[in-house]
Amino acid sequence: MSFDWLTQYLTLENVCLGVNLVTLSVIYKAYRSKVTNFEAVQTARQLDIDNNLASKLLEEYPNATAVHALIRGQVKAIGEKIKSRHMRGAKAVIQECCLTEHKIQWSPVSRFWSQTQREIHRIINYVPFALTSKHSNVMVEVLDPQECESIPVNCVYENFIPNREGLSGVFFGWLRGEQTKGIEEQEFLLEEGTTLTAFGTLTVMDDGSVKLMPPTDGVCYYLTQLSHPALVSKLRSELSVLRVVSFVLGCTALGLSCYLVFTWWKARQALAQRRKDSMRREEARKQRRKLNREAPADVPCCVICRTNPVEVMVLECGHVCLCTDCSELVSGSCPMCRSPIKRIVAAFLP
Repeated sequence: MSFDWLTQYLTLENVCLGVNLVTLSVIYKAYRSKVTNFEAVQTARQLDIDNNLASKLLEEYPNATAVHALIRGQVKAIGEKIKSRHMRGAKAVIQECCLTEHKIQWSPVSRFWSQTQREIHRIINYVPFALTSKHSNVMVEVLDPQECESIPVNCVYENFIPNREGLSGVFFGWLRGEQTKGIEEQEFLLEEGTTLTAFGTLTVMDDGSVKLMPPTDGVCYYLTQLSHPALVSKLRSELSVLRVVSFVLGCTALGLSCYLVFTWWKARQALAQRRKDSMRREEARKQRRKLNREAPADVPCCVICRTNPVEVMVLECGHVCLCTDCSELVSGSCPMCRSPIKRIVAAFLP
């Protein structure tokens, strides 16, 4: 019984609809989150880093905290800076080192060799830093920079070390369906003096210092080298893409739902028609038994059993050539003209 239920409902159309709905829910959730982030960044007030920043927060915001605020300034390390491993003289506040293995692998599905990458390790180092202004000595310390949506680092070093396994290594790699091309080493830095736009929660601490931290209401934390208008434009573009994808998935889900409802309705109609035809055939059997299976001499006999009188009509050809019993054994084509059988209905001869 359970297997019949699976074969009835676990169809390709139902699976496609389920996958589509799950994907749509994930995309729509991301879309709503992106809408919240976009509206928060677009409507956020941009505050200048100057001597009046702390007093402005104390006077204009409850608890001296602006939940959504934008500031723009130059990066300055608080304490010791990070020295670059490969760039002489480069000093930064965030350093990201990445080691990636590049391979080509044989795919038995696509029957092609494809490029793949595997990250061997990634190390992120950072020191406390603040944003400052050229026109004042005020500093806004940036807390938890690793929690921002994307760390605003630039690639300052990139080196690819090719694989030198030799002919035997290449041969055995070909046998196992995997060839190592080499190792790529990269270094990314957020250097001191870089101009950043920061979006988050600004608050005045007990000692009078101003600090920037991730928003307390769950909105994304942004540290970027883009200006405020450029950041808003970037978020608007991402929002448009998600809107289009959600619309396409929604239309696809609606179309699949309509198709499944139509298919279900047609199946119900066909089932009802089969029940009607079965009842008519049963009625014909009862009538035949009542007459003791004795048909008049002028009534033609079934072309298969040559015993019972003809009782049903084959559609769409219209031949009246079968009895009720033999009609249940015939499938595919009419025994008279070999045309496809669409339906078999009871026939009442005068």
